[in-house]
Amino acid sequence: MILGNTTAKYRWFAIAYLLVMFLLLPVFIMAISLNEIVFIVIGSPLLAIFVFAVVVNVLQRKLPKVLPPFLRDWEWLPKPLHSLKPYDRIIAGWSCCARFRIPPEEEEEALDEEEGGESAKKSKEEDAHSSSSGISSDKKVPIAPSSSSDSSEVAKTNQGFEDA
Repeated sequence: MILGNTTAKYRWFAIAYLLVMFLLLPVFIMAISLNEIVFIVIGSPLLAIFVFAVVVNVLQRKLPKVLPPFLRDWEWLPKPLHSLKPYDRIIAGWSCCARFRIPPEEEEEALDEEEGGESAKKSKEEDAHSSSSGISSDKKVPIAPSSSSDSSEVAKTNQGFEDA
């Protein structure tokens, strides 16, 4: 679920994940395992950091009160270590990744939803209201003429509805 949400938000993430997990990480592990001393010197601290991060993540979700206040979230770390936004700005600027850019309107909506902005709350309320009433706010239904005797007007109205 987490990887799916991340891939939906950052369109380049799936390719980067595949490259790192199935190419770079195995090559790195193989390279440091060629020498036992190097493997112990480099592998032990990396393993300790990985185990620490996993334990803290589990505690943040399950028992946050057990953690000291600064470990209850990752905001104390520099932005590139707890968010993909800095990388997204860089990668989205590459000309080869132009098709992966999120349009500015969608990006603003995503930021509002992420930050819990007023516009996100209003749109959620509107969506809830429209779904409960059965009327969608983004679809406009043309009104048919009141006299049913004029079939050409009805045909024009239906044609306009199909075009939209």
